[in-house]
Amino acid sequence: MHRLHRIVAAFRQLGFPREFRIDEAGAGGDDLTALLGLIDNEGSGGSEPPGRYAEPLDAAVVRRLANVTWNLMGQVKRLGTTTFDRALKGRIDLLTDGLEEAGIELIDFTGQDFDEGDFWDEVVASEERKLHPVIVGMSKPRVKYRNVVVQRGMPIVEDRSAATPEGAAE
Repeated sequence: MHRLHRIVAAFRQLGFPREFRIDEAGAGGDDLTALLGLIDNEGSGGSEPPGRYAEPLDAAVVRRLANVTWNLMGQVKRLGTTTFDRALKGRIDLLTDGLEEAGIELIDFTGQDFDEGDFWDEVVASEERKLHPVIVGMSKPRVKYRNVVVQRGMPIVEDRSAATPEGAAE
């Protein structure tokens, strides 16, 4: 089975929300065509090396796939360590491997110092001035597709003293 067909099958098996499903009947045909149109040239005699995707994905499709995957990863972290959780994590790992193979990179800045000069889609933070701003989480990851940023990300920023219990030194 082609790698992208496995990605689509993995999404279907996970039962992700209807708004993120790709309609097979054609209503969401553009996304489905873009996703399934990435047929590698193994055995096709094409000039592209085996295992590489022949045509690029649309940036909107890349963002949607990345954000759905990011949200699924976050939900699995919250579930715990039951047999179901491990099985689900295994499927999500297959999905992230497929995204990486297609050139999609999800970047998490959690735990890093917040750089006010960096570009973000939006920043989640309180209005008060922060002496030592740190990223305590990400609502959306930074997404790169073939080394080009297609989504800048949405960090959650707090003051370092507020992010550590009782202002303790790290």
